[in-house]
Amino acid sequence: ADGLFVAVAGQNQIWRFDLVLATVSVFAGNGELGLVDGAGADASFAQPSGLAASKRHLIVADAAASAVRLISAEGRVETIVGKGLYDFGDVNGARSDVRMQNPLAVATDGRGVIHVADSYNHSIKRIDRESGNTQPIPMTYRLREPQGMSLLGDRLWIANTNQHEIVCVDVSTGDTQRIPVAEW
Repeated sequence: ADGLFVAVAGQNQIWRFDLVLATVSVFAGNGELGLVDGAGADASFAQPSGLAASKRHLIVADAAASAVRLISAEGRVETIVGKGLYDFGDVNGARSDVRMQNPLAVATDGRGVIHVADSYNHSIKRIDRESGNTQPIPMTYRLREPQGMSLLGDRLWIANTNQHEIVCVDVSTGDTQRIPVAEW
């Protein structure tokens, strides 16, 4: 692992910082706002906002496209779920039916399950990477614009932005623990 990947929302690109050479290059995205799959330089993103590693792939929360994308180690981009700019909603189920609105973060587990902060729908969705089937994680607590996430075992840590707190969810049971963040 000699590279660090960065989602650059304003440039609609994914950049790679080479830790050995201390250089930055565009890994994927031509800079145009859109939802276009293909080789890294030919692909378009729409405000990519969150990244997660999954085996030899990057998973991207592509916010303005309301999509979740996958980038191979070679830089090839494909859409896992999502239809395009301004094509959003709150629909679960089969890959072809799924709609999200402004996904801002992703986290993955070792089984190929992708967790997505579906921010404007105030929920966390679970996507099977292979089938694209998408379902909400049942929770005992309501989120308000979840954004950053990190997964450790079965515990998903979520920045519940508009509630000024961190929420920890056991993804196997839905049990939720709130951790308030003090106002300064």
